[in-house]
Amino acid sequence: LNFQLINTDVRAKASIVEDEGQKLVERCFARVKGMDRDRAGEELAKCGNAFASAKVAEWWEYAFSLFGRYSRYGITTNESENGQRMQVYPAWWLNNAEVGYSLWAAHGPYHGIPEPSRLGVQALAAALGASSQSPTALLLVLL
Repeated sequence: LNFQLINTDVRAKASIVEDEGQKLVERCFARVKGMDRDRAGEELAKCGNAFASAKVAEWWEYAFSLFGRYSRYGITTNESENGQRMQVYPAWWLNNAEVGYSLWAAHGPYHGIPEPSRLGVQALAAALGASSQSPTALLLVLL
C-alpha cells in the first residue's frame, strides 16, 4: 500500500467527519437548551456517543475499502476493464539501498542497508563516547 496516496483520501474523509461533528454539536446543544443540567448532560452524552459509535463503524468500513482501492500496485476506481490505474513508485525509492526494495531476497536482507557515511559517523561517535545527534559533543571529543 502507498500511504502517501492513501493519506490524501483519508484527510479528505477526516475533514468531512469533523464538519459533521461540528454541525452535530450545534444541533445537540440546541436540543438541550432549557433543560436542567443533569438531563442536558445525559442528552449530550447520548448524542455524542451515538455519533462516535456510528463514525467508528463507518471508519472500519472505510479502512477496508482503502485496501480494495489502493492495493495490488494500483488504484481501483471501479470494476470496469479500465477501472484501475497503476501506481508508480519513484525510481529513487525503488533503487535506494536504505529503502531495500531492490535488495530484498528470501534469505535477506529484510530491510534497507544504511549508507556507509551515516554508519561511519554513528560508529565513530559510539567509539568516542559521543552522541551522533550532537555534532558539538562529537567535535569536543575529537579535539
